[in-house]
Amino acid sequence: MSKQDTKISTTPAQKNLLDLEKKYFSKLEVIISSNDFQDDLRSIENEIKLNYSKLASTWNVKNKIKVAAERLVRHHVYKNMMDDIKGIYESPISSDLGVVFEDSILCIDCKTLDTKGNSNDIRYTSVEPNQTSFDNSSHKYIRTISNLETRARVSRLPILTYIIKIIYRDDNVNFDISRSTSSGKKPSLILVCIPNGELSNLFSRDLILNFKTYKYYSKSNGTYYTPVPIPASAKDKKTWAEKHCLSKGYIKINIPQTRGSKDIFFDAAHNCYWTYTSEDNTKMVRAVHRGDSMRLNNNDLRDRYNSRNNAWLGYIEMDI
Repeated sequence: MSKQDTKISTTPAQKNLLDLEKKYFSKLEVIISSNDFQDDLRSIENEIKLNYSKLASTWNVKNKIKVAAERLVRHHVYKNMMDDIKGIYESPISSDLGVVFEDSILCIDCKTLDTKGNSNDIRYTSVEPNQTSFDNSSHKYIRTISNLETRARVSRLPILTYIIKIIYRDDNVNFDISRSTSSGKKPSLILVCIPNGELSNLFSRDLILNFKTYKYYSKSNGTYYTPVPIPASAKDKKTWAEKHCLSKGYIKINIPQTRGSKDIFFDAAHNCYWTYTSEDNTKMVRAVHRGDSMRLNNNDLRDRYNSRNNAWLGYIEMDI
C-alpha cells in the first residue's frame, strides 16, 4: 500500500490526468452534496421504510436500495452534466455508468453498503477488476489484474473511475440511511476516486490492502491443480489443510487481512500459492490463480495532489 508520492517526476500526460481526476471529483462532489440529490435519497429511504414488509415479502432480497440507488446516481449525473456529455462509453468492461466528455471518459460505480454485519467494510474501498485500470503489480504474494483500459481504444481519451457509496442499515425489521450523528456513527455517502492506471508508479504500483475474493486454478488448468477435498472426518479442517500443504513442501506465509490474518502456502515448484477455502459447502485446499475483488486503503486514496502538487481529497464522507 502506498500514498501518492509527489517527489516522483510526472509526464505531461500524467499531469493532465492528475488535474482531470480532481476536476471531475469536484463536479461529482457538487452533485451528491446538492439538495436535489439528497432529497431524492431521503425519498428513497422513506419509500423503503413505509413499504418495508411488502418489499421483504415480494422480492425477498436483503439489499432493498440497490436498484433505486443506481437510478439516483444515473439520473443526477445526466441531469447535471447533460450539456457536456458527448455520448456513452461503449465498452462492456467498465462501470455501471460510463459517459464520454470532450476531455475524458467518466466511469462511475454506485455501491450500497449495509452496516448490519458489514460495518468494518466501510474502512476500505472494494473494487472489481472491471472497475479499475490501476496496476497493482508490486503487491506482495498474490497477483491480480485490472481489466479496465487506461484510455479508450479509438479516441484515446483517458478513463477516470469513481465510486459513490450509499451507506445504510437493514436489521430485517427497519431500514435507515446511515448518519454519522446517529447511534451507528457512519456517514450517509462516500465519494472516492480510483487513480488511473497511468498514475500507478506514483503509488508504487500497490494500493491493495488485501483481497475480498480470489480466483482459483481448477483441474481444467492441469491435473496438478485439482482441488484437494478435506475429509469430513477431519475435526479441524484448517489444521488438516496446513499439514497437507507442509507435507508437500510448501512454505507457510501469513498475510494480514482486514480482520485477523490468512495463511497461504507457497508452492515454489509451480510458483503459486495454495490455501484453505470452500466451495458448495465443501472444505478444500485450492491453488490461487489470482486475487479478484480488491480492498483498497481509504487513507491512500484520500491524500491526492494535482499537477502542481496542491493537495486535494480523493476520498470524502458526508451525511444527508
